[in-house]
Amino acid sequence: LDGLNYWARAIAEEEKTPSEVAEQFLTSNEFVNRNLNNADFISVLYMTFLGREPEPAGFNDWLNKLNTGTARVDVIRQFADSNEFKNIVKSFGL
Repeated sequence: LDGLNYWARAIAEEEKTPSEVAEQFLTSNEFVNRNLNNADFISVLYMTFLGREPEPAGFNDWLNKLNTGTARVDVIRQFADSNEFKNIVKSFGL
């Protein structure tokens, strides 16, 4: 609970953006040590950033990018920069 409160406060006080917090979680040792394959990683990103399951075309596009060398942190940043995520953040008044 202390961790959740810390991150919520950091976002509320604009010390961190929601995108920065998500990136820190998704690049943390604890998360990386889960050793998710690319398909599972993409599913996590969809739920984390968009709150939904991936659609087949988008899922396959992201999977192809990861399988051909795009770095996971770059994919995280692209999800964070998506209009869909920005609209979700905006809907929370952030």
